[in-house]
Amino acid sequence: MKLSNLLTLACTCAALLLTASALRAADTKADGEPAGVVITPQEGDISPGQILTITFPNAMVKEDDIDAEGHDAPFVSEPRVPGKFVWKSQTEGEFTVGEKLTPGVKYHFSLDPALKDLDGKDVKAAKWGADYTTAEFRFSSRRDDDSDDDNSDESGSKKTKHRTESENIDSQQQVWFNATWPVSYKEAAEHIFFQDRESQQRYPVDILLNMDDTKTDSGSSFGVEPRDPLPVERSFDIVI
Repeated sequence: MKLSNLLTLACTCAALLLTASALRAADTKADGEPAGVVITPQEGDISPGQILTITFPNAMVKEDDIDAEGHDAPFVSEPRVPGKFVWKSQTEGEFTVGEKLTPGVKYHFSLDPALKDLDGKDVKAAKWGADYTTAEFRFSSRRDDDSDDDNSDESGSKKTKHRTESENIDSQQQVWFNATWPVSYKEAAEHIFFQDRESQQRYPVDILLNMDDTKTDSGSSFGVEPRDPLPVERSFDIVI
């Protein structure tokens, strides 16, 4: 065989090998994600009301299914993330994260193993996935005449100390809280109280709200004040 023929054969074989490698690369990205199946964002924090967008390279539903309610999401999560899924086109859908998330938890998303496209073909993506986390539940507090003071521990419990004699605070002292997650105002009124450090007597509180928060029954920013004036010359803790 002539040298020129050998060179031509070698180049042809090399081209075939490169084509096969390219096809394999097109099927699966380096991180194991199927080509064309993308969820945005793919990682980071999630919170109630956040929208996750997922796209596919092929049509997944009929045109009549676009913007229709009642469709299952094309992915599953562990632990389960509540929410609502709507197809915005034949290849793209939006998942709105629901309210009942657990603080401080890592959620792993993977494609539904029974997922099929519009033609009935299986969508295989064993290595595809996305990971999200939720923020820890924490409180920070400040008196109405102080700057922010974060005394919360890992469990979120707090004792904020106020001494009526030495600090000369008002017997109707207001204390404001910021939380990383919405808190039911009703439950806050039931569980937060001033406590006399010596006698351990508890004094219930009333909830204070900013004008913008009065239309809801929960929120992440609110204040408390004693329902009745606190005795003077006593030391008190605010217990959550």
